[in-house]
Amino acid sequence: MVLAAGWIAHDQRDIERAATLGQQALALFREQGDTSGQVETLLLLIGVAKYLGQLERAQVLHEELVQL
Repeated sequence: MVLAAGWIAHDQRDIERAATLGQQALALFREQGDTSGQVETLLLLIGVAKYLGQLERAQVLHEELVQL
């Protein structure tokens, strides 16, 4: 649910909310050991980082994604 809300916020260009919800979702998926949820959330957070011009952060998140 949190991840879906993050994507909705992203689509509505509420990037700060998308980032917050994405971080919350990522923490939950890590706790649960849900790899596919982590992948989907990292894709959201990469998009947020790119939108904000945070290319180094996007790269770090991408590297984390690849390791999953």
